[in-house]
Amino acid sequence: MELFSKVLTNNWSKFFFLPALAIFLFLSLIPNYALSQDKPENHGGHGNHIKNSPQPGSEYQVEKMPMDHHHDDGDGDPFRTRGSHGDLGITKPGAMQEEGLLARGRNIYLHMCVFCHGKDGNGGGTATNYLYPWPRDFRKAIFKFRSTPTETLPRDEDLYRTIIKGVPGTSMPAWEDALSPQDTWALINLIKNFSPRFSNEPQGEKIIINDPPQSTPQLIAKGKELFTKNKCDACHGKSLRGDGKLSESLKDAWSHAVFVHDITSPRYYKAGHEAKDIFRTLSSGLDGTPMSSYAHLPSEDRWALVQYIRSNFTGKIKQAEFETDIFSFRKKFEINTDVNSPIWDDVKTTNLVMRPLSARRDAIDVINFASINNGEQIAIRLKWEDPSKNAFSELNQDHYRDGVAVQFALGDGTLHTHGHNEPFFGMGNRGNPVNIWHWKSGLEETLEAEG
Repeated sequence: MELFSKVLTNNWSKFFFLPALAIFLFLSLIPNYALSQDKPENHGGHGNHIKNSPQPGSEYQVEKMPMDHHHDDGDGDPFRTRGSHGDLGITKPGAMQEEGLLARGRNIYLHMCVFCHGKDGNGGGTATNYLYPWPRDFRKAIFKFRSTPTETLPRDEDLYRTIIKGVPGTSMPAWEDALSPQDTWALINLIKNFSPRFSNEPQGEKIIINDPPQSTPQLIAKGKELFTKNKCDACHGKSLRGDGKLSESLKDAWSHAVFVHDITSPRYYKAGHEAKDIFRTLSSGLDGTPMSSYAHLPSEDRWALVQYIRSNFTGKIKQAEFETDIFSFRKKFEINTDVNSPIWDDVKTTNLVMRPLSARRDAIDVINFASINNGEQIAIRLKWEDPSKNAFSELNQDHYRDGVAVQFALGDGTLHTHGHNEPFFGMGNRGNPVNIWHWKSGLEETLEAEG
């Protein structure tokens, strides 16, 4: 286990609160079997759901939707999404097709979603080549995370939960602190307009989940037996760490390589790691993937599988924060780049929980941040534990090296407000520039730049 520590310096004056938009760690990002896949047919083209799109982040002139493109699946009844927006009961707008709501959803989508999901929701945005797994193609309305039976449409609250909670282990962040409930509903309204299925089919019936039975050694043993009997280990492996014999050959409905996560780590459960969450996933399946529904099994068998899986959980759950205040502390002497220098003594540090943007093994969970300045110079020290050291090599120039980057918002943008005037977190966008300090393993010179 390598302990990495790196200091980045810059000549900025009187710089105390750091307007850092994002911190990125660069490791061996994507498995080899995923790097070789080609962009599937019909990804990257543009349909007619969003026409003549302006530059992302600018205002969109709404076009009136035809009256026959309408899906009425609710009467505005309140529902509760656990942990979202202060755990308050949130009421769906009664007129989900109201013109202003659609315009609002389009503006949000073009500012925050188009880079990955594409202008017409086809999953072929400009960032696609850097992401794994690829973003969802909304046009076929095939959604993995649902509370409904397989091959049925998700309920609105399923889409709501995915947007605000994000999808761990992928590039889909949790937008809970960036979107208001009204913004979230507006976005759901737009997403449903990408596919005609929402006009022609009813939403699926919600799967009924009773309270889980008490976990016992007998129930866990039964779950272990069922795990093997149902060939779960062919993909997930006997260790449940995603190393089954089929794990590197799986494809989804779009012929993308499928990454099988380590299910002993509750942090990477995309639809929740609680007992009821896992039961729901076993019952609904993950449509569009090789993970089929196990609703054909008696409920007691599904609960046995749940308890066996949870009995293998390891480590504590670390929750990544959407926004954390970090500060640079004033020192009255010359700043140097020695990570062990006494100038770092007594400097307050902050542990930042990281959220991987691509599926990979041995992702870094935490990075330790510290910063000092003397009024003219500023230094940032970043430390993390890495399972292996990957430096530059003339023999392996195509391999990823270890690295870290800090991204700063420039200009007058206000970070993380409902006004959405901050730069796009994925390296900014036109009219909203960012400044990125990037260190790569093997390049040991000090990074210096004029402020």
